[in-house]
Amino acid sequence: MKIKKTDLLSIIVNCIIDSSYNIDYLSPINIHPFHLNIFNQEESITARIYIWNISHGGNRRPNDEYRIQITGIKSFEKDPIEKTLILGWWDDLKVFVGFDFNKHNKKLGYSPSFQVKEKALHEAFSEGISTYLKENNEIVVVFKKEYLIDYIKNLEEWHSTKDVKVSKKSIQDEIDDEVLPFRYSITSYGADYPVDSIVKRIEDKVIFVPLFQRKFVWKIEEASRFIESLILGLPVPGIFLSKEPETGRLLIIDGQQRLMTLYNFYKGVFRGKEFKLVGVQKDLEGKTIKDLKSEDKIRLNDSIMHATIIKQEEPDDGESSVYSIFERLNTGGKKLTPQEIRACIYYGLFNELLSELAQTPSFVNIFGISDDRLKGQELILRFFALYYEYKNYKKPLKGFLNNFMSKNRDLSKFSKNKLSGLFVPAIDFINLTLKEKAFRRGGGINAAIFDSVMIGITKRLIKVDKINTNKFKQQYEKLMYNDTYISMSKVGTSDEVSVKGRIEQSIEIFSKI
Repeated sequence: MKIKKTDLLSIIVNCIIDSSYNIDYLSPINIHPFHLNIFNQEESITARIYIWNISHGGNRRPNDEYRIQITGIKSFEKDPIEKTLILGWWDDLKVFVGFDFNKHNKKLGYSPSFQVKEKALHEAFSEGISTYLKENNEIVVVFKKEYLIDYIKNLEEWHSTKDVKVSKKSIQDEIDDEVLPFRYSITSYGADYPVDSIVKRIEDKVIFVPLFQRKFVWKIEEASRFIESLILGLPVPGIFLSKEPETGRLLIIDGQQRLMTLYNFYKGVFRGKEFKLVGVQKDLEGKTIKDLKSEDKIRLNDSIMHATIIKQEEPDDGESSVYSIFERLNTGGKKLTPQEIRACIYYGLFNELLSELAQTPSFVNIFGISDDRLKGQELILRFFALYYEYKNYKKPLKGFLNNFMSKNRDLSKFSKNKLSGLFVPAIDFINLTLKEKAFRRGGGINAAIFDSVMIGITKRLIKVDKINTNKFKQQYEKLMYNDTYISMSKVGTSDEVSVKGRIEQSIEIFSKI
């Protein structure tokens, strides 16, 4: 099926955002090639992106030949300050194909097309990344969508070597795409709060943002226009709150940007500077909370924000509905990962421990320094949950992890020393023996290999004082080339049979060292 250019752009943008980068459009989204500024707090990349659908070469071409058919241009443009990408997208396997601009920087001929072998497409789907050398000495790079940001950052390097080095923090995992099946009985009621009452409740931590939630991302113009809307008497969106049964406090599910804007304006501070309204009506421009006319301040204080407050009645499994509502209602510009949502809802001593263990030197060496989307913490949670309860595991894995974190949020069942004593020796040993190659079989870290190998080696470390490193490497190698194990670690990785099967295989093979 041929995908429209604007939909291809959406695929690109979603991949970039999922890698913790932001996007500025430097040209209209309906004009091809696409011009993007890709940035985070550490770097900024300007890219000119050409993209076409991958299709079969046709009846007159070899059966294993696929291609992009170049249309709409006579040559590829290049700017010294931009990276120029020539991409193909094969929707059947959800993989990109990257062609080297430096091999195609002259005027194009009649009906030009660039070819790629079917084998490379399937290798990338299986291994994460595949490269091969064409007859014109062009190195074509085929990769799964989670590697797009790595490809953009390392464009020239990847097209100059067949030995592609990938970001250590890339993780192959199916859990993010799981859909939680649920039926809930939820009671909710509305509450209308005056703005000054909301600010007081935030100050008193009655309405609160957990230690981790989405960072405040609004720009001063967005925040100013929200304040202006309230002063002008315009309607604003409502907020969603969840009431904690134990404390009666109200957790912000949706509306953090609005609520923190109010709090910051009343405190007079925006990102460390004085909060002055910007881009608003002339009589409000440059005003702080102290500068507002008395009638405007009264209007702001008395403005009403509607809140929907929810409470889960059934099932009685804690706050699983809050997770589902949070997942659907959180309306910020970047989709939260499952572990980011858990950190919001199931905050407590266990969450703090996961954060601490993610900084373990051995884990950092294997996984990478940055864990800004908390994927590292999710791996550690996954290890603990499956270590203790894999025999009782039921899919979806996302819900299984939610339940485990909810039940153990205050470390009442397992102590900090107990959990640390399981995780640290195992990750230290694996880092010592395998280093950065650990948990990989082509591409990035494989989450399914991580959970099973960690459990297998932990079970063994508990029983013996010392493990022979050479024997461990031999058994690990056997596991990596066991077709049944690899199958359970690559496809349907959250199925009950796959989860239990690969863990039991790992326990069995490491019991022999």
